Amino acid sequence: MFERPGFGGGAIELTKTHGSLDRIAFFGVIAGAEPRIVLFERPGFGGGAIELTKTHGSLDRIAFFGGADAVIVYGGTWRLCSREYYRGECFDFVPGRYENLGALTGRVNSAELVAITGAPLAAVPPPVGVGRVVLYEYPNFRGQSFAINWNELPNLNRMGFSDRAASMRIEEGYWMFCTDTQFQGDCRTLGPGEYARLPREVDRRIASVRRVNDVYGATSTFYRPWR
Repeated sequence: MFERPGFGGGAIELTKTHGSLDRIAFFGVIAGAEPRIVLFERPGFGGGAIELTKTHGSLDRIAFFGGADAVIVYGGTWRLCSREYYRGECFDFVPGRYENLGALTGRVNSAELVAITGAPLAAVPPPVGVGRVVLYEYPNFRGQSFAINWNELPNLNRMGFSDRAASMRIEEGYWMFCTDTQFQGDCRTLGPGEYARLPREVDRRIASVRRVNDVYGATSTFYRPWR
């Protein structure tokens, strides 16, 4: 289904009956991207979020997972289920933005990648007004991930991700990453892009994060605050 006449605008593919198309926001998501889904704690893409690139049978085991009320599917077809290991009530989600999950709202317990699409066709922007950083546990965007949708996060330890990040994606804005909580310690400012390996000053040392500006083209910086 296309947003505009003549096969224009955003598009979404339905593989099963859907009772309320108004709940699907097509804009900005292009089918064909690498498998990726982001689950948000609150409707309308609010609250904390986690990103998955592969099947996960028990989301409750992720320390900082607070439930899912909305999702963005960037690539692949994902089956979200109300019980562990793909049991209970399940629905399939193809690339698109889903501001709420209907009967699954607040009940998602497992996520299964059921179909893989091809290489990315276009960049997919985050929700309007949200600058997003995704931290990964291992280099090259592997392992457990944690998405940051707030302008600042003074203590990553509360999210179970302090001193764990070894790679990251920055989708928008410039961000300051610090080795101590409350934006103290050694800090490094980085801009939009993919960082398969983090600079040594912050590699596996990030304890707090703050968005600092939106000036594209500014030079990334590293500094130590006055003691």
